[in-house]
Amino acid sequence: MTHISQWHTVDRFLACILMSLEVTKLLVMRPYTRPPMYLLYLANCAAAVMCFLQSQKAQGVMDTEGFVFWHCGWHCYPIVQVVVYCVEHFVNGRWGEYYAFGGEIEVGMGQC
Repeated sequence: MTHISQWHTVDRFLACILMSLEVTKLLVMRPYTRPPMYLLYLANCAAAVMCFLQSQKAQGVMDTEGFVFWHCGWHCYPIVQVVVYCVEHFVNGRWGEYYAFGGEIEVGMGQC
């Protein structure tokens, strides 16, 4: 926490860029994702940002245990996102793909 290195700068820079790309992905995928699944994606992203902010707050007051806890939560985001993606894949395989164009739900070719 108190050791400053160039890797911290690189890590912070890449984290900002990659999180911006992740938010852009979430915005673009909205019309193609079932609303409950989309809410899971958004809640997971919001939880990751909250963990990041809490880790920054803990770092500011030199709370090592709090920093480690919240920073680990921040790094769990991709793992939880993979679980949400697998659930979405299962749902799509079970009930067909979801495309909300014009308020209609189109089913996959296997169900025609």
